[in-house]
Amino acid sequence: MTEGLVAGICARVRLQYHHALAQLAAVEKGEDIEALHRYRVSLRKSRCLLDLFIEQLWQTPACAMSASMAQQARVTNRLRDIDVFVHSLEQNDLQIHLLQLRKQEQQQMLVQLKQLEREQLLCQALLGLKWPRNEMLLTECVSMVSEGLRQSIVNRCEVALASNKSKHWHKVRLLIKKQRYLADLCLPQGRSGHAQEWQDRLGQFNDSCTQLTLLHSLTELTPNLEVRIDGHVERLQQLKQSQKCALVQLCQQELAKKDPFGLLVEKNR
Repeated sequence: MTEGLVAGICARVRLQYHHALAQLAAVEKGEDIEALHRYRVSLRKSRCLLDLFIEQLWQTPACAMSASMAQQARVTNRLRDIDVFVHSLEQNDLQIHLLQLRKQEQQQMLVQLKQLEREQLLCQALLGLKWPRNEMLLTECVSMVSEGLRQSIVNRCEVALASNKSKHWHKVRLLIKKQRYLADLCLPQGRSGHAQEWQDRLGQFNDSCTQLTLLHSLTELTPNLEVRIDGHVERLQQLKQSQKCALVQLCQQELAKKDPFGLLVEKNR
């Protein structure tokens, strides 16, 4: 039976959102830092589908739910940034300070998540409703949205190459992540041939930018760590520059292809 757009998207969002909420018990214990990562990924996947198909879902609660899920993810940002940075450090006084800071951020995040319980219940209730249907088929809309997303990536890459500003590379990262999620969730025979390399390169670049921001915020609060922080800042700035040069080269290679950032569709065997 052919799958309708609204029912198909709603079912996928419901599955991802329930998976996100299932991580919260482990997040609260704080023993498994990857539980927080899984929570964030499932929320991103949910929001990705809602946002990509927002025009087709205009008669549904999609817009309100996306905003709510964004809020539920936002309160975890700083803790996840600290987790990634701590994991990359050798054992020293800076790492010890960040581990102490993590405990404080963990408590603040749990308080904020507790305050968002009504949002969680609301999203679950909305996903349990029967959403207004339309006559569009999921496969047709996915094809249209996929091509629009591919063109958006190409356009943003061209802007990033022209300006070489970090903010444009971050937007490329978000768009490619959306393309990967779309393929994973809605195209069982589709995959983005460029996704893994781009995800690795852009993820590493984003980590460098995030860690620089975090270190700058610590400078005034921890004068006893100033020398060590300065050393990390210098190293990260050099790394960030080399990562940006690699992104430029990778982007030029991809744009030279006949179908840049296109999805590869595997045929049935």
